[in-house]
Amino acid sequence: MPDLHPSTWDYLAPNADEIVVMKRLREAAAAHAEVITANLPDSADRTYLLRSLRSLAMWSNVAVVRHPDGTPRAADRDPVADE
Repeated sequence: MPDLHPSTWDYLAPNADEIVVMKRLREAAAAHAEVITANLPDSADRTYLLRSLRSLAMWSNVAVVRHPDGTPRAADRDPVADE
């Protein structure tokens, strides 16, 4: 397994453009969740689908702010320090 980028566990605040992309991705995931909920009976499978979709939505945020190798997309971005 490759080494993780040093900022892997840091919070990277999205810039204004990234916030717009994240919002679009969340809206698409929410629309997909509505289709799942409207068309599938309440069941363990539906719950799994919705939880998986939620996980994918969260990972999409990571993809917005990081390159595939884990480095932050904005070269001048510093991880937000815990206060």
